[in-house]
Amino acid sequence: MTSLSHIDRWSWLIVVAVAVALGAPMFGPYLIYGHSADIDAYRLLVFDAAIRTGDLFPRWVPHYYFGYGSPIFHFYGPLPYYVAEAFVLAGADAARALQCTLFATWLAAALAMFLLARDFLSRPASVAAGVLYLLAPYHLVDLNVRHALGEHVAFIWIPLAIWGCAGGIKRPGAARFAVGALAIAALPLTHNITAMISLPVICAWCAFDAYRARSVGKLALAALSVASGLAVSAFFWLPAFVEKDLVFARESLTEEFFQFGHHFVHATQLFWSPWGFGGSRPGIADDRMSFQIGLVHWAGVLATLTLLYVTRKRWRADRSHPAWPSLAAVAVFAGAAFMTTPASVHVWHNISLLSFVQFPWRFLTLAAFGSSLVAAYAIDAIPWRAPRWAWFATLAVIGACAVAYGSWARPRAAMWHHESRHVTPVKIADIRTLDASVYGDMRTRLTLAHVVTSGDTGTSRDDYLPRTVNEKPIETTDALAWVLETGEEPTITRVGPNRFRFDVSTSSPAHLLFNQFSFPGWEARIDGEDADTLIDNRHGAIIVPVPEGRHEVEIAFGSTPLRDSANRVSLYAIVALVAGALYAGFANRGRPKPPAVPIQSNPGGSNSLLPSSST
Repeated sequence: MTSLSHIDRWSWLIVVAVAVALGAPMFGPYLIYGHSADIDAYRLLVFDAAIRTGDLFPRWVPHYYFGYGSPIFHFYGPLPYYVAEAFVLAGADAARALQCTLFATWLAAALAMFLLARDFLSRPASVAAGVLYLLAPYHLVDLNVRHALGEHVAFIWIPLAIWGCAGGIKRPGAARFAVGALAIAALPLTHNITAMISLPVICAWCAFDAYRARSVGKLALAALSVASGLAVSAFFWLPAFVEKDLVFARESLTEEFFQFGHHFVHATQLFWSPWGFGGSRPGIADDRMSFQIGLVHWAGVLATLTLLYVTRKRWRADRSHPAWPSLAAVAVFAGAAFMTTPASVHVWHNISLLSFVQFPWRFLTLAAFGSSLVAAYAIDAIPWRAPRWAWFATLAVIGACAVAYGSWARPRAAMWHHESRHVTPVKIADIRTLDASVYGDMRTRLTLAHVVTSGDTGTSRDDYLPRTVNEKPIETTDALAWVLETGEEPTITRVGPNRFRFDVSTSSPAHLLFNQFSFPGWEARIDGEDADTLIDNRHGAIIVPVPEGRHEVEIAFGSTPLRDSANRVSLYAIVALVAGALYAGFANRGRPKPPAVPIQSNPGGSNSLLPSSST
């Protein structure tokens, strides 16, 4: 054991080394390809523009829809773009910032899984869990096929939330309470859909651990951590949920191609489906992306299930045995896999909110989480005669993952195909041989001016188009505002983020047309007094009636009573979070620290899952 102490102490570096070795191709002179690569890049551009004007939480960005604006970050989780913005402010361009964000969060998810696994697995098994989570096929699909930035980043928060909220039941403390709450808060701020499907799992895991601990008080503390996290992020998700019918989200996200019934996964696809860079289509034969759990993951899951069954008499009576959290992971894996298949269709029809999930295969996020933990447990389930054999098993798992999944970790470059006018994946080695008349570098299109002049919407459809719009604009406006009666453009002064001042002079009552879509939050003042606003019947733009004479008109995007209330909830929740963390730390003072999970090296002994020779 002494010879392995140094490896044990720095075992997490093995996960880092695997991520660096396989993730190095991400950092090239290109935009990483994915279905949403250009969308994410354009979002980062408009997000950066808002931050640089002082709008630290840009609910409204004025660049989409030919400059008429969109409330995209009022509904779509902004946290991944804050992470990417940090790299932009450090000097990176949009493509490089997204590369750094994807890699950093990919590695962070694996380390979060390692941290959670250490609660009930040995270090070798925890390293295996981190690598299995890092290279889970659907994790790589999000990374290199879909470029689903929000869903990709959300992989971090599921293990962290369980480590903090559920793990705090057995090992209460200020750090557990705070990390659990902050991970819960980060879920909706990162990706609404992942938050919706994972929060019930996190709560169920907490209830399961509280039942094993026979402690109502600790369950209450875990529930307080979850509630605190949801309250901290209420400033975002509460207005987004209540005001979702102010935009075309329901029609755009749940109908036609995005109707969930078109995207169920056949059971055979969970075992094997070819790797590809296309999309999901109705029917198995038409799918051009992989929905498999992963052959290495399946092998580990089957090995663990076999060992759990063989040794069921030994661990059933011991509620503290590490087999129990592994069983919880089995339940998560099985339930998530079930939800991807047509067998779950009645569940989808009976829970209306699930329609917003769009693709049942999104549950593969939870399947990747559960299968990674379950497969890693097989290493601890075998009573090794010496600790080094557990490390050899872990290295074998890492090698198998590298062979089975390593090629899928290699990204494609996003290039613009001039003929099809679509973003196209190209192998990195082929970039220099491309015909410039056919392919263009996507990085040249990553400008704020292009976002405005192209009429980009921020999504693949009109998810966040305000319902006040009867006819979408088809070109950029000649001016931000003008007087309808005279056609004159007033003198415009920008006085703050989404706050403009107009000097209007008319000889008779007139109307100032402000070419931004009307949406709750826009307010007008004339000479310092609140003014009424109207809505243009065509584009849904803002109209301010102005009396005759010379007046100073100010139009700004502000708050609403609902958003103010949600902000107060979040503020109070931060105070409660600090108080709860201090209480959790105080309650844990003086309690002995639970022992670390050892490597099983005594077959038949008290820590072994396998029966002793005398049994």
